[in-house]
Formats: sequence, C-alpha cells, structure tokens
Amino acid sequence: MNKLSGVSPESVLITGATGFIGMNLARELLSRGGSVHALKRKSSDPRRVRELEGFAKGKGRLTLHDAELTDFAAVSGVVQTVRPRTVFHLAARADTSLSMENALACFQDNISATYVLLEALKGMNIRSLVFASSTEVYGKLPVPFRETQTIRPPSPYGLSKAAAEEICFYFVRNHGLPVSIARIAVCYGPYMKGPRFMSNLFKACTAKAKGPELKFASAGQTRDFVHVDDIVSALIAASERKAARGEIFNLGLGKSHTVKQLVETACKLARFTPKMRWGVLPEPVHVNKVWKTGIGKAKKLLGWSPEVGLEEGLLDTLDHFRGSSPN
Repeated sequence: MNKLSGVSPESVLITGATGFIGMNLARELLSRGGSVHALKRKSSDPRRVRELEGFAKGKGRLTLHDAELTDFAAVSGVVQTVRPRTVFHLAARADTSLSMENALACFQDNISATYVLLEALKGMNIRSLVFASSTEVYGKLPVPFRETQTIRPPSPYGLSKAAAEEICFYFVRNHGLPVSIARIAVCYGPYMKGPRFMSNLFKACTAKAKGPELKFASAGQTRDFVHVDDIVSALIAASERKAARGEIFNLGLGKSHTVKQLVETACKLARFTPKMRWGVLPEPVHVNKVWKTGIGKAKKLLGWSPEVGLEEGLLDTLDHFRGSSPN
C-alpha cells in the first residue's frame, strides 16, 4: 500500500481515533513512532480501544483521554494537558438519512463538537488542524465536484458538515487557527463497520456462508470509492503542508464506478457471491445518481495522488474482514 511521508514526533491529537478512518490514521502514526493522543468517549468501541492499545506496544506512544466532545471543560482539560502541535478532527456521526432524530444527533455530534474543540484550541500554538468533511455537502451539483462550487447539502449530515466547515473558517479568520478541510469521497478499507452497504458486502463475501440477503437500490448509481490508505496519506500531507492551511480540498479516487461494478468486483475477488437483490431499496432522490470527485487541487496543494486502485483496495479490505472478529 501507500508509502507515506515522515511525520513529526510532536504530539498529535486525534478525535474519532476508534472510528474507521481514525483507526487507520492512528495505526500509521504509531507505526512511525508518533506520540498519539486519542480522545475516547463512553460510546467508543472497547474492542477497538484494546486493539489500538495492543498495536501501540513496541511502536509509538499512545495516550487515551476520556472526554465527550461536547463537554468543553473535559476537552479543554485534555488540550491543556496534551498541548498538541497537530490535530486531526475525525469524530463525526455519519448518517445520511433524513429523519428529524438523525438531524438533531448530527447537529450535536458534528456541529457542537467542532465548535467545542476549536474553542478549546483557540490561542494554542498548534501547527495544523485537519478537519474531515465529506463530498456529501455537494448534493446534486454537477460533477466532477469542485471546491469552487457553492455547496448544497442534501441531508442533515451534509448540512452538519457544511456548518462545521463554516465554524472552522470562523476560527481561521478570527483566531488564526491553521485549519485545513478535507472533503472525503466514499471511503472504504480495514476497520469500516456497519450499517454501511459496503461493510455488509465484505462481511457476506468473507463469511462464505448462508446469511441475510443483501438488498440494494439501483445498480446504476455511481460513486467515487477511495481506499482509506489514500485518505490517510492525504490527511498527513495536509497536516504538513503550509499551503493547505485555510483551504478546502476534495479527496477521492477521482474516478467513478457503479455500485454494481463494486459489488461484482468484490464477489469475484472473494470467489463467493452472496444472495442479493437489486432495486428493492428506495432510490436516494436527494443526491446525484452519478458522483465524481475533482481532486486536482489536492494533487497540487498536497503533492498527493491516490495510489490504490479499486481491485487492490477491495482485496486488502476483504483480507482484513477475513481476519477480523465480527463487528
């Protein structure tokens, strides 16, 4: 997989370190001897906490801190103790459903938490803060998605990410925080978990046993599927590049594949096709049927390009699911 650049030995603070992208980023930083501080909340998966602690032994230094991201006193206490030089804000509720219940949860976890974290970091001598946003903010805009487009969030999740981006720029303008914003396409890889359709697909393909029927919407939907190794390399590059500060950039493979292509390729590589039905789930009407992410700005600003093709990435992910315990 990707050969990543060096990373500063200075303290790094990660929110969402037991989440999907966070696990991969924390492991990469630890493998290179980094000093990683991870915010852990009550709802953090204890199995992932234990796995991260086990991985850190004999490698970098891992320190876990208990704090709810919406608790200013707790977050400020951690920040004052750690005094990080680099921050990766990855914690989020990622749910694109349109319910009122989901909307309120997204606003709490994604908007309030972002404000609390940046307020706690205000006035500190941090070198960089990288915020993980989403290409969901573009909604039904023409593709390929460009950072210069006026975003039209199509869901409470997209709206919460857009609002969190504005909070970031408020702290850039008024307090000089060196924030970079990464709008991430549909990311997959080791440590992803349900209820995403890709997680269910990988579980079914690697179990190779009779299980629940997989249900899909249209086979013709296209998405920009990007492997987590490429996202990790881009996030680290963003934390190191002065040119990235105060900027928004898209991260993706820069290519579109249909959902059917993804499913067929995964089944071919797994040598197993689970039972599935197409067209039985409602078609998402609030987002484009076709997604493609323009990544030219990230290439220029970060000196980065995605390196993991779809087949290579799917094989790596299948290998992980074969060796992991059920999520």
